[in-house]
Amino acid sequence: AASDGSFGKLVVSSDTRAVRLWSAVDGRNYTTIEAGRGVGSGASAASGSSTASAPAHINTTCVWPGSGLIFAALDASTTGTFFVPSLGPAPRRCRFLE
Repeated sequence: AASDGSFGKLVVSSDTRAVRLWSAVDGRNYTTIEAGRGVGSGASAASGSSTASAPAHINTTCVWPGSGLIFAALDASTTGTFFVPSLGPAPRRCRFLE
């Protein structure tokens, strides 16, 4: 669980479509990250092409300790990587994210 001042402890949960961060105290939504179309396939969601792939399904998530970096194991050839700056700094080797 992460922590944010006004939300207290945060819970990270996911289903096949989205990663959600929410308050453990009162259930308020902190943020939702959806696996986009073409994640891991190189397709562009903005292309408008009828050949764009369906959204990649999320299997599980992992939060890098002490940072805002979130990984999602997807039904795709790549790992979903998301950065939420309000959760914490980027890991030292990923400073380019800030």
